[in-house]
Amino acid sequence: MRPTRLFCDKDPPGWLVWGEFLEHYAAPHPTKSTFHSWEASSADAIDVIRKITTSPKYWEEIVVYYSEENHTTTLILDDIAYVKSICKVISTLCLPIS
Repeated sequence: MRPTRLFCDKDPPGWLVWGEFLEHYAAPHPTKSTFHSWEASSADAIDVIRKITTSPKYWEEIVVYYSEENHTTTLILDDIAYVKSICKVISTLCLPIS
């Protein structure tokens, strides 16, 4: 049996003054989502989002849109937040890997 790896979020004071308990956190599951699943009434909408966003054509269009959006050479944080939000909603790898 593999031991559970625990993480401590804060550096506790010296061991002499430790309280009765120290707060630790377990690592998330390596393949299952950490977040709760969506309500059953949202399943149809999530399926539509998943179907659209897992298509390579969708990402090709997004790349074209992002490349035309401005004339700067830096990343736009709103664009990154949008992609992260999509991945959170569908709870799976959404970018095609080639």
